[in-house]
Amino acid sequence: MNYKLMAVVPETPIPENSEIFRFVTLRSDGEFSTAFEPSSSDKKDNPPSVSVWICGVSEPQATLQFVKRDYSGYFIISAFFIRQVTIKFKINSDPLDILHLPLSESPPGSGHAGITGLIRPENKPRDIYKTLRVKLADEGRKQYIPF
Repeated sequence: MNYKLMAVVPETPIPENSEIFRFVTLRSDGEFSTAFEPSSSDKKDNPPSVSVWICGVSEPQATLQFVKRDYSGYFIISAFFIRQVTIKFKINSDPLDILHLPLSESPPGSGHAGITGLIRPENKPRDIYKTLRVKLADEGRKQYIPF
């Protein structure tokens, strides 16, 4: 896949017309694990966010080698969809955003970002955040790219 490189400022929201990719693992039952479930390290990040990668800054194959984990493929989702998901599906939650949170100064680490608003505060119902993750995964399935 050929991505056009784009400039993104660290610790700011990524541009509205951006796309992100999220690594996923296809389980034997046909479902995806790790779709948009926050990891324990995601919860500790500042700000807490679910790790994703900016298309055009990071390339999926190189990023896969950078993270040194096995995944079956990745989802591609538009930043616009992520930011509008709470409105589109009338979910009673704060809006989601995607912040550029680089792990290094050069690709692929420079394309790291995080979806904020997916980590449930203790005083909020679990079903809201599960619904958000399901809606994102449903959208991601539309552009699933296997390795």
